[in-house]
Amino acid sequence: MSGERNDAVSPSASKIIKGKVSEQESHVVAKPLKDHRRHFNDAEREAILLLSGGVCEICGDNLTDDWQPDHKLAFARGGITAVENGQACCKSCNQKKGAR
Repeated sequence: MSGERNDAVSPSASKIIKGKVSEQESHVVAKPLKDHRRHFNDAEREAILLLSGGVCEICGDNLTDDWQPDHKLAFARGGITAVENGQACCKSCNQKKGAR
């Protein structure tokens, strides 16, 4: 995103951010007992980026197009793949972090 914020938010990401998800859509943000889905979907990626304000949540640098969504609690350590466990990171920080 090169530091620019895009105010055009998809309806899916907007609902995730605002917590206004219908019962039929609850599978998007529901916390499963055992999460087998490792990768964030497009709406989750967009929500994570918007919530970060376009900056890396580890080093604070402006994010570029190669930014990466990351699990705050590592997936390998039982972290779920959901916006509330996601953070936007620059590629460099995410690669240094590993499964910590």
